[in-house]
Amino acid sequence: MSDAAPKPSRLVPLVRHLDPRVLFFGPIFQKDMRISGRKLGVYIGRASFALLLAAVITIAFVSVLQDTARNQSASARIQALQGVAPVFVISVLWVQFGAMTLLAPVLTGGAICEERRAQTLPALLTTPLSPLQIVCSKGASRLAQLLIIGLLSLPVLLGVRLFGGVRAETVLAGASISISATIMAASVGLFFSSRAARATTATLAAYCTLILLMAGLPLLGLALNAFAMSQFQGARLPELLGPWAPDWPLRIPDTAIFVSSPPVALGAVSWGSDQGVPVRSIWVSSTVFSLLISLISVGLASLSLRGVMRRSLGAPRLTRAQRRTRRKAIASGESPPEASAPLRSRRTRRVGDLPVLWREIRQSLFPTRAMLVASVLGVLLIECVMLLAIDIDELGLAITPVIIGMVLILLQAALLSSSGFSSERETRTLDVLLTSRVSPLQLVAGKLLGSVRRQWFIPLVLLAHTALIVAFRHAHPIVLVHLTIVMLGPILMLSGTGVFFGLRFRKSITASSMNLLLALLLWLVWPITVGVLFGALEIGGHDFGEFIANVTMFAHPVAHAVVTVLGAHGEFAERITKLDYELVEGDLTGVGWTVYLVCAFLAQAFVGLMGALASVLCVGRYTGRTP
Repeated sequence: MSDAAPKPSRLVPLVRHLDPRVLFFGPIFQKDMRISGRKLGVYIGRASFALLLAAVITIAFVSVLQDTARNQSASARIQALQGVAPVFVISVLWVQFGAMTLLAPVLTGGAICEERRAQTLPALLTTPLSPLQIVCSKGASRLAQLLIIGLLSLPVLLGVRLFGGVRAETVLAGASISISATIMAASVGLFFSSRAARATTATLAAYCTLILLMAGLPLLGLALNAFAMSQFQGARLPELLGPWAPDWPLRIPDTAIFVSSPPVALGAVSWGSDQGVPVRSIWVSSTVFSLLISLISVGLASLSLRGVMRRSLGAPRLTRAQRRTRRKAIASGESPPEASAPLRSRRTRRVGDLPVLWREIRQSLFPTRAMLVASVLGVLLIECVMLLAIDIDELGLAITPVIIGMVLILLQAALLSSSGFSSERETRTLDVLLTSRVSPLQLVAGKLLGSVRRQWFIPLVLLAHTALIVAFRHAHPIVLVHLTIVMLGPILMLSGTGVFFGLRFRKSITASSMNLLLALLLWLVWPITVGVLFGALEIGGHDFGEFIANVTMFAHPVAHAVVTVLGAHGEFAERITKLDYELVEGDLTGVGWTVYLVCAFLAQAFVGLMGALASVLCVGRYTGRTP
């Protein structure tokens, strides 16, 4: 009698399943690389980054040459030239880090949700690819584009070492932090792409999560340490838990606080650490932390994609009670009951004469109520921790959330407003919309007002936080009016330009990228350029430099928010005419600052109105609709 056949081991299929050639470089990777290689925008982006890198290097080189020109002796000039390499390396590392980290969520935000919107995701079910292989291949194809951009700076980093003064560990540490942070940003974008319905929503959620990781976690750690120091006066664990506890101080280590923020780690690599923590432990721990977040994000994205695939096959989403009943039936040997989607009664709604506006203003920022509740609870938790750790009269408690909130408002306005017309194209509903009798003005106005209406959550949270400080009489009440004006200006401006870009470009991710690029050029690249040209390089006269600085200040909403908080903090009982708001040159009273903000708001609203008007005039040109 022959022996029974041995049971096949599951290890071999698992190893084949995790083969890097299939996991990262499978057919999806090859298809995406071929498609991206035929796009003109990819090469324009690489050329733009190369030009930006060349501009940064030129500015750094001119700055160093100006310093050497002031030195009279030859030996002093030679010693000054030895400082060229560190300046170059630090500048290139920061430009590379910023560009790759900002581009990663944009590239991966639409990797999976665009497949679902184009109705090509069910076709992947006919292939032997697993959800993990699909997610990893999508991420690898996007990371390959970012790796090419990162390699553009490699000749510069290698060439400047000829001047000396640059350690190999500095280049290695900067590259390690940049690459790991890019992988983390791309992985977070992949996770939200598997959950969101639109690429812009996934990109915005990825940016918010990255800001929370890079800024929120370090600030939370510092706040907890401050709370422990104020309440327990530097106590150690055995004093609180007993002699069995390890002899550790009751505080979070500085390394654990700094490793969650790649910008802080890169700053330690560039200029050293003043916290008594070795630089090597900071950048190594930061790299490990970023890669760990990447693994978690990729795993969650594969699980989410598995659920999306099951629902795309027609399987209804079971509630918790239905899953419990199904498990009990299977355990008892009975056939599981057929799942049916619960019917929900809906009240009748009257559309009215403006159907586009009716539909757009009913689009919610949060897909489900659970996400809204989770966001509110998260904000309340962060607010409670900050209030427990920091005195409410501290300036940092007032100004830090305002800065983070304004950055999130700008990102939200740039991304959400540009998905109106482009999402209609992706879902193939634009042609149906154009066959109606809705005029171009009604189309554009509906999209514009709908995008403005969806941007309510972050401004409301920011005003609620500021109102709490006003309620405790640590800020003048006029700050609420000023912050409202400051927030409305960029929201209207970027919403108007976003509608135009959404009409101009077919892909929503391309439209949102152009709108985000406009915001970055206006409120990040331009101020840095002005500061370098008229500050470090001393180009132009004092009067002309002062004029350019005032113009830059007039158009910058984050600077407006900072000046608003600084001028109103601690002045609750003062009259509005007694408030003092400091500008680049000169001061303004409360009345003057109000007029200043209203003028800036009108200028920004005018730009948004021009974008909306251009959209109305170009509806027929970009959609093919005849009058």
